[in-house]
Amino acid sequence: MLKITAVCGDITKQEVDAVVNPANTGMRGGGGADGAIHHAGGPAILRDCIERFPTGLATGDAGWTTAGDLPAEWVIHTVGPNYNAGQRDRSLLESCYRRAMEVADELGARVVAFPLISTGAFGWPRQDAIAAAIESIAAANSRVDEVRLVAFDSEMHEQVSAELASSTPIRVLQGVRVLHQRGYHRVRILPGVSPSGMYWRVAITLSDNLIDDVDHPDVIDWEAALRYSTGGLTEFAGGEVTVTTPPERVADLILSALRDVTPTNDDPAYIAWFDELIRTVERSNALPVAYADYFDASEGWEVGWGSGVKHPRPPRPPASTQKGSSSMPSTSDTGDTPIVLDRLGKVLQWATGLSPKASAAEGTLVPRGDTLSPGVTIKFAAKDVRGADRAALFADGQFVHLGVWPAELQSQYTYLYSDRARVDALLELDALTGFTVESNFQLAHRFAQPLQRWFPTRLLSAEDYLGQWIEDFHAGRAGGRTHDEIADPGFFGWLAERRYALAAEQESLHHWLDGKKAGIQIHIRPGVQIRRTWSYAEAFAVENEHEFASQVRTAVDQVLTALGQTNLGSAR
Repeated sequence: MLKITAVCGDITKQEVDAVVNPANTGMRGGGGADGAIHHAGGPAILRDCIERFPTGLATGDAGWTTAGDLPAEWVIHTVGPNYNAGQRDRSLLESCYRRAMEVADELGARVVAFPLISTGAFGWPRQDAIAAAIESIAAANSRVDEVRLVAFDSEMHEQVSAELASSTPIRVLQGVRVLHQRGYHRVRILPGVSPSGMYWRVAITLSDNLIDDVDHPDVIDWEAALRYSTGGLTEFAGGEVTVTTPPERVADLILSALRDVTPTNDDPAYIAWFDELIRTVERSNALPVAYADYFDASEGWEVGWGSGVKHPRPPRPPASTQKGSSSMPSTSDTGDTPIVLDRLGKVLQWATGLSPKASAAEGTLVPRGDTLSPGVTIKFAAKDVRGADRAALFADGQFVHLGVWPAELQSQYTYLYSDRARVDALLELDALTGFTVESNFQLAHRFAQPLQRWFPTRLLSAEDYLGQWIEDFHAGRAGGRTHDEIADPGFFGWLAERRYALAAEQESLHHWLDGKKAGIQIHIRPGVQIRRTWSYAEAFAVENEHEFASQVRTAVDQVLTALGQTNLGSAR
């Protein structure tokens, strides 16, 4: 499969089979990259040009000569259109790349280096020239293995890299469509925009792992979902997805990453809905959004954030898989929220013997600063529980979750990471049915509420994250730092190296820091999130009230046992 890469450097120093030269019609050398190639390759190139092209070369055509002293076998010359002189037919520019690839095949070249044709003295608008290069090369039916697009400065290199990466999310969505065509009808997507607004992201999972709530759609078990963010550029599912990756290959990557997925061929309504969504995406070259800050999803999804182009909300899965009942209280109905909170409060008090209260402002729980659900919280006494200070029971329209957040405060993470056995116990908990243990790394100032903290993308498995933090805790990496220490590039370099954050999230961190006073102390918190999840029907069925409370009590005890604490018992 053809690989297209962006390279920042000198095209005359590329060790490849063939270098492409942006020549002029006279084929006798010139300025810019043309002159540099002739100069570095020596007189042999010009002699071959005169012999092989006595009358020059037409715009949009290509031909080859020796490479002379260049670290390549051949030079493939092509004449780009002169935009400044009125040659503005894009097909001429596309022809340069197409013909150069054909010549490369004639020569048997496998690795070819291209400049960005016509972007120098000929003045073709840079962004369109980059797009034309990538589209034309990707569309070529060629035996070339690798094409390097060589940018002469960092700004152009960033633009080429960004253009290459922009094709990845659409390829990902096309891969999901291929899975649907293969009969995997329960594969779903949940696309949205990160809180910073910088990145588009999507979760790919099965229908029964999604919370289909208009205001707060979410994934139940993130470990069971495949995630992609444009912050990761072309990285996807342990591989690389680029403009040249066939959707069929993307579908294979998704299948290899998802757990327990089988063909069902049972939801044609969703397949038809998704197919129309992808057609809209392909026509507009814009990505779908189901959630974002200040985004109103009541009228459907949006194709292109802020575009106003709406697409209907997805149809629900067949009735046999739906959770809950219309006779039960609904968290999407604000009138039912007090009923939900009252029920959850009674269950949590019965299960723990502690008095709960509505979580955060107006009965909302914010575990990571990116979800809002009605919930109730209990506070553990420090003398009883050392690894965490609270637990919460929170609900959405389909599921109820018990959440516990260890290792946020200094005393808590010292307790957890100073004993390997406690970390191993949490990993054993992660293997139990209904439980999810995941990273919850964060930066926060004292008394910061979740919405005031900085949460990077979760990249590591629970095992890798906890194992790393045993090392990093003993190395003194957790705890308070000055504003300047957090802003230091070396700190973010460490975060990216340890995969606590995406390399592309540095701007997000600095944006968050800009809102903090210079003298404030920032705390590095190696937090953990533990969740136990039940279906809405299990939690709210009247005949199941005592059984559910008993299960919550058991789950709390399991968490406390994993943390090496004494069970709380109940106040029945």
